[in-house]
Amino acid sequence: MADSLNSERFLVRLKRLHTQWNKAASLPMWGGASALCIMSGAQNEDDTYKKSIALQLHLMAWELPDTVMILAKDGTLYVLGTPKKCAFLEKASEEAKDGMKVVLLPRNKADANAENHKKLVQAVKRGASGGGPVIMGSLLKESFEGPMCSGWIAAAQAAGIESVEVSSALGLLLSVKDATEVEMVKRAAILTNKVLKYGFIKKMQEVIEEEETTTHEKLAQEVQDIIEDPSKIKLNVARDLVESCYFPIVQSGGHYQLKASAQSDESNLSYDVILCSMGARYKSYCANVSRSFFINPPKKVQNTYRTLLSLYHKCLDNLRPGEPVKGVVEKAHRYLQDKSPHLEKSITKTLGFSLGLDYRESAMVISAKNSTKMKDGMVFNLSVGLQDVPLSTADKKGGSSYQMETFSVIIADTVVVRETGAEVLTKQSKEWKDICYNLKGDDGGSDENEDDDDDDEDGEDGEGGGRRKKKGDGGDGGDDGRLPGRAKERAAALERRARGEDGSGDEGGEEVDELAAYKDPADYPRRVQPNQLFVDMEKEVVFAPINGQPVPLSIHTIKNVTQPDPDNHCHYLRINFFTSGASLGKEASRTMAKDPATFVKELIYRSLERQNLDKVYRQIQELRKRLRTREQKAVEEADLVTQAKLIRSKDQRVPRLQDLTMRPTLAGKTVGSLEAHSNGLRFTSQKHAPLDFLYANIKHAFYQPCNGVIDTKVILHFSLKHPIMVGKKAHKEIQVSTEAIDATVNLDGVKRSNYDPDEMMEEQRERGMRKRRNNAFKDFASKVTKAASRDGQSLEFDIPFDQLGFGGKPFKEARTNTLMGFIQPTTYALINVTDFPFFVVPLNEIEHVHFERVFSSSKTCDMKIIMKENMLENGGEPKTIDMIDQNKYLNKIMQWLEECEITYTQTAKPWNWKAMMADIRGDNRFYLDTYEDGERKPAGWARLREEDSEDEDEENDGESDFTADSSEEESSDDDDSDDSEDEESEDDSDEEGDDDLEEEGLDWDELEKRARRDDTNKRDWEGDQPAPKPAAKRRRR
Repeated sequence: MADSLNSERFLVRLKRLHTQWNKAASLPMWGGASALCIMSGAQNEDDTYKKSIALQLHLMAWELPDTVMILAKDGTLYVLGTPKKCAFLEKASEEAKDGMKVVLLPRNKADANAENHKKLVQAVKRGASGGGPVIMGSLLKESFEGPMCSGWIAAAQAAGIESVEVSSALGLLLSVKDATEVEMVKRAAILTNKVLKYGFIKKMQEVIEEEETTTHEKLAQEVQDIIEDPSKIKLNVARDLVESCYFPIVQSGGHYQLKASAQSDESNLSYDVILCSMGARYKSYCANVSRSFFINPPKKVQNTYRTLLSLYHKCLDNLRPGEPVKGVVEKAHRYLQDKSPHLEKSITKTLGFSLGLDYRESAMVISAKNSTKMKDGMVFNLSVGLQDVPLSTADKKGGSSYQMETFSVIIADTVVVRETGAEVLTKQSKEWKDICYNLKGDDGGSDENEDDDDDDEDGEDGEGGGRRKKKGDGGDGGDDGRLPGRAKERAAALERRARGEDGSGDEGGEEVDELAAYKDPADYPRRVQPNQLFVDMEKEVVFAPINGQPVPLSIHTIKNVTQPDPDNHCHYLRINFFTSGASLGKEASRTMAKDPATFVKELIYRSLERQNLDKVYRQIQELRKRLRTREQKAVEEADLVTQAKLIRSKDQRVPRLQDLTMRPTLAGKTVGSLEAHSNGLRFTSQKHAPLDFLYANIKHAFYQPCNGVIDTKVILHFSLKHPIMVGKKAHKEIQVSTEAIDATVNLDGVKRSNYDPDEMMEEQRERGMRKRRNNAFKDFASKVTKAASRDGQSLEFDIPFDQLGFGGKPFKEARTNTLMGFIQPTTYALINVTDFPFFVVPLNEIEHVHFERVFSSSKTCDMKIIMKENMLENGGEPKTIDMIDQNKYLNKIMQWLEECEITYTQTAKPWNWKAMMADIRGDNRFYLDTYEDGERKPAGWARLREEDSEDEDEENDGESDFTADSSEEESSDDDDSDDSEDEESEDDSDEEGDDDLEEEGLDWDELEKRARRDDTNKRDWEGDQPAPKPAAKRRRR
């Protein structure tokens, strides 16, 4: 066979089957069988739900037609089949353990399997008790065709082996699902839910709104087509993995059947009560859902459905492990007896059944006769319905289209039994507002319906996904029936504005939170005393007694609380409030900052006992701490952009990387896996905490392979456009990595030989591991790129250029750290993603680069990166990379900047960048080469070099102690004669400029005016520390 067997899962489930059988072998449902026979006849597409096929799919996830399996009492599984099928199970035979064995018996055409039949008969007889009959558990209700099965049946009968029915026992075993099976049922439920929402409901709404005529069978056929081809509703699910559980059931017009065997007839769809049931299979696992929909319902129909919905939730609460199945039915009847006795006779006899590989497990029906206790992991189709509820003429008031004498309603969902409570897998809304449709032109209807419908004014359904037209809604806006409702809305708005509740008085345009914890004094906590301070921690309210009455004061109004020193055995507590006209300070809540409505400045309380005052003091401090934390979190999340929901890939071929370490961490060291889905990536930690970020939110992606020199990790790094919450903080940089080599250190100090075999093997092993990890990350990156392109996003992984990297410290706080970072250019950015915090500078956001402290006597220099955002108001200061080796890296960095077409300058002095950037932002002629009076000046960033040269002239005139000596100048001239010649030519040009200045004959007033302007331009640009004279060697752009 093309696909291999998951032998580990096969053996685990086979062991579970054997264990359950041995534990309950004495129960009647196993019939005293000494062996179990699992046969599968020739393949037949019509036999969709057969216990034999379900058992094979449960064990192997594959169907093996015309195969005989005998599970003996000692745990040995004998398999009689073709050589190809035996080869499929060969791996399981080799890996069998824990007392389980798998014996393969390939088909032998020479003796018509006589020898194989003899071995099977011996296996069955070995498990029989001495002297008793030989009994084999079989599926007698099923027919088995094919030479392999017919031959074994004849051999068993000839050997005197009796057969008993064990389908109920096997059904009970299959009703408990493991985690893998539950996941398959969940996927089937999601598919069913999507088809109902975007298939049936959407089509039903189109039929109703367009007043089309269609039959139940035609509508059901359209739903059937969508299940078999989910791409019709834009679901990316392989067609060969899904199929319909049964032909969908659509009913209306008063003719209803709530049995699983009901069918869609050829009657036309009626606009009254519409019932829909459908089920989908994903990899042979089933899910089912049923919903009721109502068009212009009368009051009795509405009340009946609400009773049904309450009954459904009651049944859902009773699905608990350890409880008998029949208890669900008994409690449902008791609930109706208490709440609606007239509806008890209408409830269906059964309330659902177990489902999974088999759509309906007859041994696990939710009925009053089933005393089986539920277990964690059981999956049920909980189906609660009321059949043939009478509807008299008086009851039809408000429902003009209701011609029926009786009606039925149903709610069914696929549910998993859990210790913490039943989990509903089909999540399509069943609330009244999402399933009730009020059409235009119907003058009847109850007031309660109208109130419910007014909640959605635009007619857009939330989860139901449908557009509902309200009673009295003219549709196109020309119906006068809408005027009374609009007039009421305008009157209510005017009334709110008169009371100041619409926020119109807020100049900032933001809504002010209303400080209202209690609607009425009757809602006060019972422990509030008239003359005692009390703090309600839940409502965040302090009850302060004033004139014997407890007055609730919100924690938002309290500025601080203090405890003055005791006096004469009395203890004090002072509460200070935010007041109008006073500065609120940064600790004031946003609510009080917008509307300080209280005018009480302070309250002082005195008591002979200090216990309660101390308690209130601590509680108020705790509430203020919570308030500050909450508002600080709100400020951090203010810049967050709500992401779209991650669309998970529906097949098993999801690109995945395992055992990754994520930074920043969720809580402590975060290890997990990264998956690429349809529209984004999901990191799932080992504690099952997911973190999603979409392709549309990724600005840059980097893949940094491990070369064994810079770092020992392989890294995937993502820079986001908008921050996302990681733990409790917002981050724009997300990284996953894994160790590619062992970062070990030889502590014995013994130098090993270069030809040591162990050393060579260790190096070879590390090279192999590094290559495998690099290839795995590279392959994952390419798959992510393809997935992003399918989502319409352009995502390319950038790889750093190691040969262009340089050492430096990219953060101010790193100056005191002895560790150096390694900065690497990429095609689109300058990064250091090896160290945390990460340093990522996109090249297209760089305005200019400036190098400081560049002179011959200095070994290092600093690099200032002026970003485009720094040029804006409140744009901050440039990014800094300190401690760059000037002799080793400076020329290489400058050459790279030239290739990237990024301008740069260099000076010997460090600048006061805060003052400089403020001056540049205020200079509207910064990039021009003339002043306002037309006089020439350096344009743009060339001004930095001009200012630096002016400082050199001043230091030369003053014989500065920081001037470089002649030997340094000679050495620099010897190093680069071309640069010295350029310097001489520049000096000559300066002298010629001085001569021209003298020839111009400027008077003293003009010279003083120019000097004042130069002093103004230079003021506050340079730092306080004087710089040495720059070296003769200089590279300019």
